[in-house]
Amino acid sequence: MTNAEIQELIKKDKTRTLELKKSTGELKDAMHTVCAFLNTSGGRVLLGITSASLQVIGQQVTDNTRREIARELTKIEPAVSLIKMLIKRVLPTVVHT
Repeated sequence: MTNAEIQELIKKDKTRTLELKKSTGELKDAMHTVCAFLNTSGGRVLLGITSASLQVIGQQVTDNTRREIARELTKIEPAVSLIKMLIKRVLPTVVHT
């Protein structure tokens, strides 16, 4: 997913299939949304975007950040099938369900 595609998605703000979180500090809430998406027709959770201003702020991503996200995803049962997980410093984390 390109930066332009992310910008287009967030212009629509939160929809039934899009959830925006500022950082992994909101990871628990993001996992609740992932569960909800898995029980419906799917959706996207974008980390690194402020919900209020719809600004892409990104997040410093370390190996620990990746492990933290992976650990939280493994707690979901049945297991989550990830189509794409993009983690970069400039772009937010994108998890498609």
